[in-house]
Amino acid sequence: MPMMTLLQNTKIFFPTIGQGTGVSIFHQRLARNLLPRGVDAKVVHYSIYNEYFPFLLRFRHKKCDIIHSNADHGIFFKRNRIPLILTLHNYVMDSHFKKYTSLKQKMYYKCALQHYLRLSLKVADRIIAVSHATKDLVLKNIADFDIHVIYNGIDESIFRPMSVSKHQKSNKIRLLFAGNLTKRKGLDLLPPIMDQLGKEYELAYTSGLRTTHLLWNQTNNLIPLGKLSETKMVEEYNRADIILFPTRREGFGYIAAEGMACGKPIIATNCSSLPELVDDGKGGFLCEIDNVDDFVEKIKILGESPELRRQMGEYNRQKVLEKFTMKQMVERYIQIYQEVRSSPIL
Repeated sequence: MPMMTLLQNTKIFFPTIGQGTGVSIFHQRLARNLLPRGVDAKVVHYSIYNEYFPFLLRFRHKKCDIIHSNADHGIFFKRNRIPLILTLHNYVMDSHFKKYTSLKQKMYYKCALQHYLRLSLKVADRIIAVSHATKDLVLKNIADFDIHVIYNGIDESIFRPMSVSKHQKSNKIRLLFAGNLTKRKGLDLLPPIMDQLGKEYELAYTSGLRTTHLLWNQTNNLIPLGKLSETKMVEEYNRADIILFPTRREGFGYIAAEGMACGKPIIATNCSSLPELVDDGKGGFLCEIDNVDDFVEKIKILGESPELRRQMGEYNRQKVLEKFTMKQMVERYIQIYQEVRSSPIL
């Protein structure tokens, strides 16, 4: 039985714009793990369209003690005499990421989102970033705020190494890409990587929770999985030999962390938060951003060595247990909640 906290019966409200997003998953998992600790945690979803028109939000909250929101739109959930905690999940407005965004996105980021975020940070009682990379970007591009870092937690009892039956095991080296099929995630890099690898390799890929694209390449070694439940995702992590994650920007990197928890080596981009998760040469390889040849080379190194894959997978599982468990994350947030509950609200 989980130990109760000083927050017993404290009502925490998680307003969430959109479903199937990383923020939505974060709120749901955190709330689910707060409930056994005596916290009355509630996630309420609002339409994804409110991301672009947040001023139209009709935020009707019942009496609560703490509001915990995504930092981007926190200003729209601020209420008098109720502590507001913000989590910075990503920062996509820095100059290095501009070439991967559309004109519409550039306009939205510059004319609206940057303004919303700045206002939100000014009124927050506590600000959390999910990685040091995200914290550093905000400090560099916005202003010098007091920002704590709390890594997202993985439930290691759910995301864990599991045996795979022979009929589930492929006779090829199986790569897994998971997440929404977007340019930010490196969607366009997958077909050329798989063409170079050839028919000895196959890539299973999910469509994420918000995209439905089908990928095509000449080698025909791309396997669509569609949208998967959490249980099915764990199965696919365990079927894979290597997790492939050629993303161009991550606030944290759930896919890498979940794959690590399942004891798999990770091949990811050497950018943003990924070096905080993946130890290059120990838990996998970090590749130059957009460099297809680099990804292919590193995949082949792992593909040709089952023993190296095993060693790196075991290393990753241990790193998750030491740094990225759900319990560690929940304990850190409970500490933050207790601090704001005991502080006077001006």
